[in-house]
Amino acid sequence: MNYQTKIKQFLKKSIMKHKQNLTPVFVCILFFNGCAFQKKAQTPLKTVNFNYAPIKSDSSGAAKIGIILISPSFDRKGFTYFSQRPFTDFKKSLEGDLEEMITSRGFTFRGPFNGYDEITYSDKKATQIVIEVEINPSLQSLTAKPWIAHRHFHYQPYGQSYNTYTYSFEGRLSLSGTIKLTFSEVMSHEKINIRNVSINNVEFDVKTEDRYDDKDYLPVRDPGFYNPLVTAMEEVYGSVLQKTWGFFDPAEITSWIPQIEELRDR
Repeated sequence: MNYQTKIKQFLKKSIMKHKQNLTPVFVCILFFNGCAFQKKAQTPLKTVNFNYAPIKSDSSGAAKIGIILISPSFDRKGFTYFSQRPFTDFKKSLEGDLEEMITSRGFTFRGPFNGYDEITYSDKKATQIVIEVEINPSLQSLTAKPWIAHRHFHYQPYGQSYNTYTYSFEGRLSLSGTIKLTFSEVMSHEKINIRNVSINNVEFDVKTEDRYDDKDYLPVRDPGFYNPLVTAMEEVYGSVLQKTWGFFDPAEITSWIPQIEELRDR
């Protein structure tokens, strides 16, 4: 017998015993109903704030090299949560900051395009390099048994009572991974250089506010999970862009021009 059934039986006995003065009983009933159906207010989801400012800015087109950017994408086979926030926010911010970085380095910019096949011939003719960006994050639990089972007893007065279970998640996580940048000659789509940017490993604690029916997926949208995750992602975002800045050195990319011209001649 659960606590709600016990309270109901107590109220029934009180009503029979105190027929002349039912006001206290009704007050108790109202209090019980309020407690039974009142839901705890959920913590608001944190506003994502991925900020990066280029170290310096060169005049637009100073490098005399045109670059096309393909919109960053996730490794969908290796990462389940590619379509969920805050990972979609991370991808969008990375796209915008890469565009700003390319122009700040003195390159002319076109795009971003959703894929290589969307690039028109005129865009290819006016540029030399296309960049494709693949995000490969890793979200791992460091706690041996982070899922906590909560038993719910279901009383059946004329049948067999039974239990069901919901689950909450509490533990320590690590966020790491890499971002791969592939530089290719735009006409032939032949690779010229591949650079990997490491996502610094960061650890953080989570504790979900809600309970869930299964344990197949991490409850990314739960405030107790989402908010610490956003904080961790904001922490690594700046370092990712600082490392990426070094890969857009105009002097180094200019040194690829003979290789680019050879591929175009083919």
